[in-house]
Amino acid sequence: MQKKILYLIPVLLAAIVTFTGCGGKKDENVTTKTKEYGTLKNNTYYVRHQDGSLDEVYMGDTSYEKGNVVKSVNTSRSVWFKEDYKKIPTLYVGDELIFYSVEELTEEFNFERFKDLGYTLGVRKLTRSPSGRLKISTDTDDKTTYPGGDTDVILGLTNKKVIIESVASVQLRIPEEDDEKEDDQDSPITEAGTLKNFEEGRSYDVKVFDGTEGHDYIWTADVRAFGAFEVDKTSDFMFESDTVIVINIPKYFHSGYYCINGAGLFRYINTPSITEFNEDVDMNIPNVIPETSKEVEVGSYESNDTYNDQGSYSGRLDPYAQDNGSEQDSNSNLSAGADLESDDIEESTFNLPETGEIRIQVTVEDGVGTQPVKGIVISPSDKHYVMAESDGNLFLSFYAEEVGTYKIKLSGLNGRQASVSVDYQE
Repeated sequence: MQKKILYLIPVLLAAIVTFTGCGGKKDENVTTKTKEYGTLKNNTYYVRHQDGSLDEVYMGDTSYEKGNVVKSVNTSRSVWFKEDYKKIPTLYVGDELIFYSVEELTEEFNFERFKDLGYTLGVRKLTRSPSGRLKISTDTDDKTTYPGGDTDVILGLTNKKVIIESVASVQLRIPEEDDEKEDDQDSPITEAGTLKNFEEGRSYDVKVFDGTEGHDYIWTADVRAFGAFEVDKTSDFMFESDTVIVINIPKYFHSGYYCINGAGLFRYINTPSITEFNEDVDMNIPNVIPETSKEVEVGSYESNDTYNDQGSYSGRLDPYAQDNGSEQDSNSNLSAGADLESDDIEESTFNLPETGEIRIQVTVEDGVGTQPVKGIVISPSDKHYVMAESDGNLFLSFYAEEVGTYKIKLSGLNGRQASVSVDYQE
């Protein structure tokens, strides 16, 4: 993966960062930026925008201990916001997720994704009582109400659990056979135990029973709730300096709300055309994690050309570049019109049985050449990817969105042989 490439060619790190678009360039500007990092918080994650500005990830009020990280999905976990919802930073295409730390680095990063559950009343962890009613704990340690909100009134009631009988004169019931299923339209609660289907800012009459004693309240739907529904991890990052790394967002991530290592949420938008967030964006599309460790059959090359070790550029794919027939940005290795300008081009093919994160390496036998080896990979739909060159060998890592037969074109071999390996990455 990308980190391995960096270890193989550390002297070319500056060129790699320049062409990936991921992280700062190793030049005077980055030195200035690195000095400015002294003002940042240690062990903190930031969204770095294309203009260089930084926004710290933000965490609202959680139903669990803040900072707690899980390795598998626990749908009872939730986080909610009021006006501070605006503090969640948005990471657009071209922005970066960075981590600042002066301590030893843990090389695995956890993403817990939260589903937008919409606006609700400030109660959560509601569960079904034996009669199908909704019960809720009044223990402050259980974090069942929004702190300082209008629902805190139930914390002063007598019993450890009370019943929320109705909202807007509508009785709240969960049929036994449905038992808190979020996808059941008849259920009034989500899997996170929050009430659903409320209008933002509207006030509702609520009936609560403390034992047999009834209480009438007016609560407002001014809380934006989010419930955990996916967990993923990555070790794909790049060192930018002694204290800053850039964490690469997995390419299969849909737009959504992600919590990084339990530290806080950021809003991720994976659509290049969206440069300003609006509530029409669907943030709850499930991610599909690609399978890994698949074998790929590849060909080999022979030609009468030689090469020399000149130049270097990144083999990392810009996942957002589009094959629309137009000229691509020079910092991307995806180009609709890229090709090799040479009379001695060798070509081979390989087949990908499924989509996934791919790493391609072309190893050229030793020899003295007069020109650098260059290579491109061409997808079944004719997208062209420029390969990175280092020490005479070529590399390319990208998320292959197409199955089928891919081509590899090489120039500059000058009669020597080259072997190709293609691997799915974890």
